[in-house]
Amino acid sequence: MPSNQYPRQLTRPKRVNGLTLERADPFVQTFHRFITTFSWIAVSVIFLCSLSDDLLGDSQTLGGKAISAVPDRLVGWGGFNKGKPLKKPECSPFALPGFVASAQGSLATWQPLSDSCPRSQFLPSVRAVLNRPSSTADTSSSPALLTDGQLQPILANRSVLILGDIVDINLLSHFCELVQGSSLVKVDKNHPWGDALNRVPDKHVWPETAPLKQSGISKPKEASDAALAHYCYVSHYDLLLSVVPTYGSDYLDTFHETKAYHSPGLFEHRVSDLVVPYLQETVKSAASFNTHDLPPPRKTSTPDLTIVSSSFYDLALFALQDIGNHGSLTSDLTEARIREWRGRYVEMLAATNRVLGIHSGKKGGRGLTWRNLHFPNEGIDGAAATVEWFLGSQEGLNHPLFHANRIAQLNAAWKSAVAPPEGTRAEGETIKGSRDRTAQLPSDVRGMDLATVLLGQDHHQKDRLVPDLSPAGALFSEMLFFELWNAVTSG
Repeated sequence: MPSNQYPRQLTRPKRVNGLTLERADPFVQTFHRFITTFSWIAVSVIFLCSLSDDLLGDSQTLGGKAISAVPDRLVGWGGFNKGKPLKKPECSPFALPGFVASAQGSLATWQPLSDSCPRSQFLPSVRAVLNRPSSTADTSSSPALLTDGQLQPILANRSVLILGDIVDINLLSHFCELVQGSSLVKVDKNHPWGDALNRVPDKHVWPETAPLKQSGISKPKEASDAALAHYCYVSHYDLLLSVVPTYGSDYLDTFHETKAYHSPGLFEHRVSDLVVPYLQETVKSAASFNTHDLPPPRKTSTPDLTIVSSSFYDLALFALQDIGNHGSLTSDLTEARIREWRGRYVEMLAATNRVLGIHSGKKGGRGLTWRNLHFPNEGIDGAAATVEWFLGSQEGLNHPLFHANRIAQLNAAWKSAVAPPEGTRAEGETIKGSRDRTAQLPSDVRGMDLATVLLGQDHHQKDRLVPDLSPAGALFSEMLFFELWNAVTSG
């Protein structure tokens, strides 16, 4: 029979020799209660953490770090703590498959389809700080806006330089309008920063720049109202953004007879003769000039971010060559022309890097970016961009400025040269210049892929060539902010 069939009755312990059990010391009792309470709290915290993924959502990769247990729309790029400084981005939303997200009354934004890389939120964040209306379409994966404290280290007392054409001037104009509702400031011969227009060396002026020296040819009549630059100044952040027009990859001074032309024509000469003096003026005290309301002096003449843009002057040059040779203006470019074009941009980027002291890729917080060509509409209301319209000459003629196949070919050459993730350039690959074989592309020149982001948006244009305020202006502004963030932050 089991021994526990008859349970033993409970009895109190007997007293032994008159002794009784005494209570523990009060200090010991307090210590035991503390240990017990602490243990229960620790167990509860561990249990709740184990459930956090189910309660609060999946983890995200943000700025290269895994952020768990944070709802998507609460995530800021600096981490869940909104006051945390931004680190260098380790993913680019503009290099990932995505779509243009927009809503009625809202500005467009690029929404990547990857959950591991949030969309860029600089433009709406800056607009919120400056008390501008909320601007971007809300989606299920919208990260929180950045705070002014997070934006200040990225934007404060920074300078951005863009070297491009009329498209870039208008894109920067869109930026200025979207950020603070203002217009660009033109820097001409009468502006304190525009004196370099009067001091271009004769050897860099036509006909001295002609391929074959010719006698009896006088200097061309240059535009008296030519602009050295246009700039946008955001006073809240002391942020200066400038665009200097260039004539693309042309090295024969082909455009010296156009109405808006002003020497020099060669890209490298424009950098040395116009850009460098302009940047040097921006570091001088504003008290030196009493005729204009100028931004405060820059901390250095080297821009924090420099963007070199592929130019529609390149397509105009191809078209003029084909017109002269009685060839087709819509046929595919030959491999020789594509490689020569890519080599010229290698030379241009290398010269920009060297002359401006950017030293792309080295410690110092400065960036160099190459923007590709967008695809304009080939006929808005039956009016396509023509060579004559673009150059401002002989409007009666009707030679097409571009065709999508040629833009696609040049963008493919661009993609082969810039570093990943936007480009496909292999690590250690050397890409040399076409005229100067000693010129090499700086190893980590980044790419601004405006073409992919704007693909299919050509029904939103300001004119035959220039994209409109939205979506193009908003998307370009966001990409510019992102590139500046990448340039000025360390890993």
